[in-house]
Amino acid sequence: MNTTRIGQLLAGHETRNRIQIERILFRGGDLDEVRDIDVHFLSSNEQEAKRLMFALQGLRMIHVNIRLNTHEFDVGRTFFAKALAWFFQHTQSSRKEWVVEGQLQTTVKKMVDSGFTTKLVVLASRYSATYGGWGTPV
Repeated sequence: MNTTRIGQLLAGHETRNRIQIERILFRGGDLDEVRDIDVHFLSSNEQEAKRLMFALQGLRMIHVNIRLNTHEFDVGRTFFAKALAWFFQHTQSSRKEWVVEGQLQTTVKKMVDSGFTTKLVVLASRYSATYGGWGTPV
């Protein structure tokens, strides 16, 4: 993935992160509270998705799993799920796709840190995947 594309993805994540922060604060959430945060990736290559899964486990993510993308989402899980469903549905193609999901126990401030977001975007690109974003219940 070239640096222009990575820059475009990072700009999109910065915008979504700002929206996430606003929603969490509106609902009375604490940005410094350690919480379960779900992270989502999409890959068109099963082997690369498996490699990404193992790399995420190395980042201390828990409950990391991979599944064939059926484009059906549990939109009640987090308030970010609807946006994530839209993202995945609008990036789908005729090829099979795999969703890689994991969970971090961290703060919202850590998740929205531009360095951390960059790390996830670049990590995903190393495994022919796209970082779709994160969500957390409030």
